[in-house]
Amino acid sequence: PPSKLALQVQPAFWTYSANRGLRQLRVDLKSAAGKDAFLRLADRADVEEELQRISVHLDKARTLLAGGGDVGRKLEFLLQEMLREVNTLGSKSPDAEVAHTVVDMKASLDRAREQTANLE
Repeated sequence: PPSKLALQVQPAFWTYSANRGLRQLRVDLKSAAGKDAFLRLADRADVEEELQRISVHLDKARTLLAGGGDVGRKLEFLLQEMLREVNTLGSKSPDAEVAHTVVDMKASLDRAREQTANLE
């Protein structure tokens, strides 16, 4: 699923929209420093890769649970990887609503990790 991030380049400035907030920052795209700043900010704001990896980890966890057997250790590793991705999401977003969602996700992952300990 596509992230809610949108970047639009206009003649002399760029507009950054994350979730429902809209912020404008004037950057001179004709200068090398302006282009570099724009690319750094755009790269930092892109969370599509993290969302994709979380989705893949969730699919793998579902497959492991459906298969049964000794899955505790594998689930523990998957949960650890999901926590890394969630932490990265939180560090990339300046949005307060995203920060609150990240806290909720971390709490859910912690509960799942506690339950995984019972599977071993």
